[in-house]
Amino acid sequence: MTATAGIAAVRFADTDDLAGFGLTGQDQRLRLFGALAPPAQLPLHREALLPAAIVAEHYAATPRPDVAVYALTGAELAANGLLTRGGQFFHRPDCLPNYFLEWLNRTPHTLPEGLAGSLDRADAEVLRLDHPLACAIHPNVIWGHFLVEILPRLYLLDLLGQMGRPIPLAAPSDAPDWLKRFAVTYGARGGVVWYDPRQQRVAAPVFIVPGMMQIDWALSPLFNLMVADVVARCGMAETHVPEGPRRLYLSRGRITWTNRLRNEPAVEAMLAQLGFTVAHPETLSFPEQLRLFRAAEVIVGEYGSVLHNAIFARPGTRIVAINRHNWLQGEIARIRRQPLAYVPPDDGVWRDVSTQGDARSFSVDVGDLRRVVMEMLQ
Repeated sequence: MTATAGIAAVRFADTDDLAGFGLTGQDQRLRLFGALAPPAQLPLHREALLPAAIVAEHYAATPRPDVAVYALTGAELAANGLLTRGGQFFHRPDCLPNYFLEWLNRTPHTLPEGLAGSLDRADAEVLRLDHPLACAIHPNVIWGHFLVEILPRLYLLDLLGQMGRPIPLAAPSDAPDWLKRFAVTYGARGGVVWYDPRQQRVAAPVFIVPGMMQIDWALSPLFNLMVADVVARCGMAETHVPEGPRRLYLSRGRITWTNRLRNEPAVEAMLAQLGFTVAHPETLSFPEQLRLFRAAEVIVGEYGSVLHNAIFARPGTRIVAINRHNWLQGEIARIRRQPLAYVPPDDGVWRDVSTQGDARSFSVDVGDLRRVVMEMLQ
């Protein structure tokens, strides 16, 4: 298979026929929710001291997409969630993150090592199925990306099942255990078809492809439905405040491959003096993590995947982000109604997504961080 001809521009026939969705032999689009305007953005803490570009991004009135699922006929699934048809990749901005375009829209494609899997293997086994199959996962399963790019798709797949249209989910057999648990939980209504993303491709008459409930991290307010669903599945009411530390610091100190905060021990010591509990989320089960986030009134952490867990924190929870990569935490703050502060590295240089290599590591002025945290506590 040669999947290097670019991005397929597929025309979908709009339908409101749930019972016949994906069974007509044509490409279809089923809208589940209309587009909702986002709530007004909350002010950034100390925004007068922040760069104008950061403040402008925080308040940007980006339109929100409607929420839809797609039926794509005659395609193959390769690697961990890449769909191709006729030598072209399938990509929609509400189904696959736009950073994939940088890799897929070249000839030949330039997928990072480890993401291509079975895509380029001429000897890959092709599993041919005779029933619809859901594609709701993509190759970048880093936790923060999972939360805002994959979990919404799994939620919509389960919602289809609740509406009487359960679809089996295609899931990689070599996925991390936590991803397998989510796949089984949200694919339970239609079952899970496991495949080896490195050695196998999957062909089906139609793939059901849920959207991400966002485009380019402009999150739909309907994310709140997904959050409420996750909270309920972990045995908590949306309004319940569990027992747990009200002041929480999310440490990355034990994750050597991703930790970039050089003086984290000093940060932890200072926050402990202010009554913060230091948590290492990767050592906890997801329900245990969720209870921590739901209990907290103030959460401090280095910007990144671990801090994106604030999506599960209650509205009103104050968030202090050490450093800033992009506008995603601001989007979470907008739809979850969470006051947000950014604390820059001590050299004044933000380590954003364009920063490369060792230059991404940094220290933070502990005294400045303490002042911001104290202001947020008040």
